[in-house]
Amino acid sequence: MNKIYSLILMLALCLCLSVVAISNQSSAHAAPATATIVHTSAQIAYTGVNNNPWGYNFTRGRLITHPASRFCSYFHCISNFWKGKGYVVECRDSMYSLSGGRSGACSWHKGVWRTLYSH
Repeated sequence: MNKIYSLILMLALCLCLSVVAISNQSSAHAAPATATIVHTSAQIAYTGVNNNPWGYNFTRGRLITHPASRFCSYFHCISNFWKGKGYVVECRDSMYSLSGGRSGACSWHKGVWRTLYSH
C-alpha cells in the first residue's frame, strides 16, 4: 500500500513540475508584467448601520448634526426627531434622536445608549 501511495505522490509531483515548466516557458516570451499602485488619502470603508448609504455607524468619527433627509427611512426615529437641536444618538429602546448632547435626550426612550457617527 505504501508503494502505491508513493507512486501516486511521485506522479502528482511530476505533473506539477511539468505544469510549472510549461508556464515558465510561455511567460518567458510574454511582455513583462507591470503593477500600478494607487495611493489614496486614508480611505476606510465603513459599513453603515441598517445598510444606510451614508456609512453612519458607531465607530468614533464626526457627530451627525445634520443627518440626510432620508435618515428616518433607514433608522427608527422618535416622533419629534427633526425638531432636535443636537447630534444623532440611539436611545436605549433602539429609537434614534437628534437631541444628543442636550439635557433630556431620549428621556421617554429609556435614556441615551450610544452616539451614531459619520466618516
